[in-house]
Amino acid sequence: MKKLTQEEVNSACEEMTAQGKHINTVSLRVQLGNRGGYTTIGNMYSNWQKAKEKEEIPPIPQDVEKAALKLAEEIWKFAWKIHADDIKSMRAFHREEIETKNDEIKHLLEGMDEAESKIFLDIEKINELKTTITELQQQLAKTTGAMEVYKIELAEIKKKEKKPNINETKIKVPKLNPVMTPKPCELTSPLPNVS
Repeated sequence: MKKLTQEEVNSACEEMTAQGKHINTVSLRVQLGNRGGYTTIGNMYSNWQKAKEKEEIPPIPQDVEKAALKLAEEIWKFAWKIHADDIKSMRAFHREEIETKNDEIKHLLEGMDEAESKIFLDIEKINELKTTITELQQQLAKTTGAMEVYKIELAEIKKKEKKPNINETKIKVPKLNPVMTPKPCELTSPLPNVS
Protein backbone atom coordinates (compact mmCIF):
# COMPACT_ATOMS: atom_id res chain seq x y z
CA MET A 1 0.00 0.00 0.00
CA LYS A 2 1.21 3.46 -0.92
CA LYS A 3 2.49 5.65 1.94
CA LEU A 4 0.21 8.56 2.91
CA THR A 5 1.55 12.03 2.02
CA GLN A 6 0.92 15.50 3.45
CA GLU A 7 -0.44 16.64 0.06
CA GLU A 8 -3.10 13.89 0.14
CA VAL A 9 -4.15 14.93 3.66
CA ASN A 10 -4.19 18.63 2.63
CA SER A 11 -6.34 17.81 -0.41
CA ALA A 12 -8.78 15.73 1.66
CA CYS A 13 -9.06 18.56 4.23
CA GLU A 14 -9.79 21.10 1.49
CA GLU A 15 -12.49 18.86 -0.03
CA MET A 16 -14.14 18.27 3.37
CA THR A 17 -14.03 22.00 4.15
CA ALA A 18 -15.64 22.81 0.80
CA GLN A 19 -18.37 20.23 1.46
CA GLY A 20 -18.96 21.68 4.96
CA LYS A 21 -18.05 18.41 6.65
CA HIS A 22 -16.64 18.28 10.17
CA ILE A 23 -12.98 17.36 10.17
CA ASN A 24 -11.36 15.15 12.79
CA THR A 25 -8.91 12.26 12.69
CA VAL A 26 -11.61 9.59 12.19
CA SER A 27 -13.57 11.44 9.47
CA LEU A 28 -10.31 12.36 7.68
CA ARG A 29 -9.16 8.69 7.66
CA VAL A 30 -12.51 7.68 6.12
CA GLN A 31 -12.09 10.43 3.44
CA LEU A 32 -8.61 9.02 2.70
CA GLY A 33 -10.03 5.52 2.10
CA ASN A 34 -9.09 4.18 5.55
CA ARG A 35 -5.41 4.63 4.80
CA GLY A 36 -2.80 5.66 7.37
CA GLY A 37 -2.64 5.45 11.11
CA TYR A 38 -4.53 7.80 13.40
CA THR A 39 -1.37 9.34 14.83
CA THR A 40 0.05 10.02 11.36
CA ILE A 41 -3.24 11.49 10.13
CA GLY A 42 -3.53 13.58 13.33
CA ASN A 43 -0.05 15.04 12.87
CA MET A 44 -0.66 15.82 9.18
CA TYR A 45 -4.04 17.39 10.01
CA SER A 46 -2.30 19.67 12.57
CA ASN A 47 0.27 20.65 9.90
CA TRP A 48 -2.56 21.56 7.48
CA GLN A 49 -4.29 23.70 10.19
CA LYS A 50 -1.04 25.57 10.96
CA ALA A 51 -0.41 26.20 7.27
CA LYS A 52 -3.95 27.55 6.84
CA GLU A 53 -3.42 29.96 9.72
CA LYS A 54 -0.22 31.25 8.13
CA GLU A 55 -1.80 31.91 4.71
CA GLU A 56 -1.81 35.61 3.99
CA ILE A 57 -5.21 37.25 4.16
CA PRO A 58 -5.76 39.73 1.33
CA PRO A 59 -6.37 43.35 2.38
CA ILE A 60 -9.94 44.55 2.85
CA PRO A 61 -11.27 46.22 -0.29
CA GLN A 62 -11.86 49.98 0.19
CA ASP A 63 -15.61 49.84 -0.52
CA VAL A 64 -16.02 46.99 2.03
CA GLU A 65 -13.90 48.92 4.55
CA LYS A 66 -16.00 52.11 4.07
CA ALA A 67 -19.26 50.18 4.38
CA ALA A 68 -17.96 48.37 7.47
CA LEU A 69 -16.82 51.68 9.05
CA LYS A 70 -20.20 53.30 8.30
CA LEU A 71 -22.01 50.29 9.79
CA ALA A 72 -19.70 50.28 12.82
CA GLU A 73 -20.33 54.02 13.31
CA GLU A 74 -24.12 53.50 13.21
CA ILE A 75 -23.88 50.57 15.64
CA TRP A 76 -21.68 52.65 17.94
CA LYS A 77 -24.13 55.61 17.91
CA PHE A 78 -27.07 53.30 18.59
CA ALA A 79 -25.22 51.45 21.36
CA TRP A 80 -24.08 54.75 22.92
CA LYS A 81 -27.65 56.11 22.91
CA ILE A 82 -28.95 52.94 24.57
CA HIS A 83 -26.07 53.06 27.02
CA ALA A 84 -26.71 56.74 27.84
CA ASP A 85 -30.46 56.07 28.31
CA ASP A 86 -29.66 53.08 30.50
CA ILE A 87 -27.28 55.16 32.58
CA LYS A 88 -29.94 57.88 33.05
CA SER A 89 -32.61 55.37 34.04
CA MET A 90 -30.18 53.51 36.31
CA ARG A 91 -29.18 56.78 37.98
CA ALA A 92 -32.84 57.69 38.54
CA PHE A 93 -33.61 54.22 39.88
CA HIS A 94 -30.60 54.22 42.19
CA ARG A 95 -31.36 57.78 43.32
CA GLU A 96 -34.86 56.65 44.39
CA GLU A 97 -33.41 53.56 46.00
CA ILE A 98 -30.85 55.65 47.90
CA GLU A 99 -33.58 58.02 49.10
CA THR A 100 -35.66 55.05 50.29
CA LYS A 101 -32.67 53.57 52.12
CA ASN A 102 -31.86 56.96 53.66
CA ASP A 103 -35.45 57.21 54.93
CA GLU A 104 -35.17 53.70 56.37
CA ILE A 105 -31.87 54.59 58.05
CA LYS A 106 -33.37 57.80 59.46
CA HIS A 107 -36.32 55.83 60.85
CA LEU A 108 -33.97 53.24 62.37
CA LEU A 109 -31.82 55.96 63.95
CA GLU A 110 -34.93 57.55 65.48
CA GLY A 111 -35.91 54.14 66.82
CA MET A 112 -32.43 53.72 68.24
CA ASP A 113 -32.66 57.13 69.96
CA GLU A 114 -35.98 56.14 71.53
CA ALA A 115 -34.55 52.79 72.58
CA GLU A 116 -31.48 54.46 74.11
CA SER A 117 -33.71 56.87 76.04
CA LYS A 118 -35.81 53.97 77.31
CA ILE A 119 -32.69 52.05 78.28
CA PHE A 120 -31.36 55.10 80.12
CA LEU A 121 -34.65 55.45 82.05
CA ASP A 122 -34.68 51.72 82.79
CA ILE A 123 -31.12 51.93 84.09
CA GLU A 124 -32.14 54.81 86.37
CA LYS A 125 -35.09 52.76 87.67
CA ILE A 126 -32.84 49.75 88.21
CA ASN A 127 -30.37 51.90 90.19
CA GLU A 128 -33.22 53.32 92.28
CA LEU A 129 -34.50 49.80 92.96
CA LYS A 130 -30.99 48.65 93.89
CA THR A 131 -30.76 51.53 96.37
CA THR A 132 -34.19 50.65 97.81
CA ILE A 133 -33.22 46.97 98.08
CA THR A 134 -29.98 47.89 99.85
CA GLU A 135 -31.89 50.09 102.31
CA LEU A 136 -34.47 47.36 102.94
CA GLN A 137 -31.71 44.79 103.45
CA GLN A 138 -30.09 47.09 106.01
CA GLN A 139 -33.43 47.58 107.79
CA LEU A 140 -34.03 43.82 107.75
CA ALA A 141 -30.58 43.22 109.22
CA LYS A 142 -31.25 45.77 111.99
CA THR A 143 -34.70 44.29 112.69
CA THR A 144 -33.31 40.75 112.72
CA GLY A 145 -30.57 41.81 115.10
CA ALA A 146 -33.06 43.58 117.37
CA MET A 147 -35.32 40.50 117.36
CA GLU A 148 -32.40 38.32 118.39
CA VAL A 149 -31.66 40.68 121.28
CA TYR A 150 -35.35 40.63 122.30
CA LYS A 151 -35.41 36.83 122.17
CA ILE A 152 -32.41 36.65 124.44
CA GLU A 153 -33.90 39.18 126.86
CA LEU A 154 -37.26 37.37 126.82
CA ALA A 155 -35.56 34.06 127.55
CA GLU A 156 -33.76 35.64 130.51
CA ILE A 157 -37.01 37.15 131.81
CA LYS A 158 -38.76 33.80 131.51
CA LYS A 159 -35.97 32.17 133.47
CA LYS A 160 -36.31 34.73 136.26
CA GLU A 161 -40.10 34.65 136.41
CA LYS A 162 -40.58 30.98 136.09
CA LYS A 163 -44.11 30.28 137.38
CA PRO A 164 -44.84 27.06 139.15
CA ASN A 165 -46.80 24.52 137.18
CA ILE A 166 -50.13 23.65 138.79
CA ASN A 167 -49.76 20.02 137.82
CA GLU A 168 -46.39 19.86 139.47
CA THR A 169 -47.40 21.59 142.72
CA LYS A 170 -49.19 19.53 145.34
CA ILE A 171 -51.80 21.38 147.27
CA LYS A 172 -52.86 19.94 150.57
CA VAL A 173 -56.60 19.99 150.96
CA PRO A 174 -57.83 19.50 154.51
CA LYS A 175 -60.22 16.64 155.12
CA LEU A 176 -63.61 17.57 156.30
CA ASN A 177 -64.90 16.25 159.55
CA PRO A 178 -68.27 14.53 159.22
CA VAL A 179 -69.54 16.62 162.01
CA MET A 180 -68.83 19.67 160.08
CA THR A 181 -70.68 18.54 156.99
CA PRO A 182 -73.71 20.73 156.43
CA LYS A 183 -77.12 19.17 156.32
CA PRO A 184 -79.33 19.56 153.35
CA CYS A 185 -82.12 22.10 153.69
CA GLU A 186 -85.62 21.00 153.64
CA LEU A 187 -88.20 23.21 152.01
CA THR A 188 -91.56 23.39 153.60
CA SER A 189 -93.32 25.36 150.97
CA PRO A 190 -92.97 25.20 147.24
CA LEU A 191 -91.15 27.89 145.37
CA PRO A 192 -93.25 30.68 144.01
CA ASN A 193 -94.07 30.52 140.27
CA VAL A 194 -92.28 33.28 138.42
CA SER A 195 -93.70 33.42 134.93
